[in-house]
Amino acid sequence: MDFIAAILELVGLYIVGNKNRFGFILNISCAVFWIIYVLSSKSAYGILIVVVPSIIINIRNFLKWGNN
Repeated sequence: MDFIAAILELVGLYIVGNKNRFGFILNISCAVFWIIYVLSSKSAYGILIVVVPSIIINIRNFLKWGNN
């Protein structure tokens, strides 16, 4: 599952670089995969330090791009 999350994250960043708001949705989905991975593996809790704020930042950026 960690490979899926990593690939989705890279694809999401690429899509955002193409000025497509869908990339933010993909990055939020990726963060959910990371949370599932961390909780199911019961290790690598440090990833949550990055993943949880990234969800908030991606939601913020998605909303800000909608106002333009």
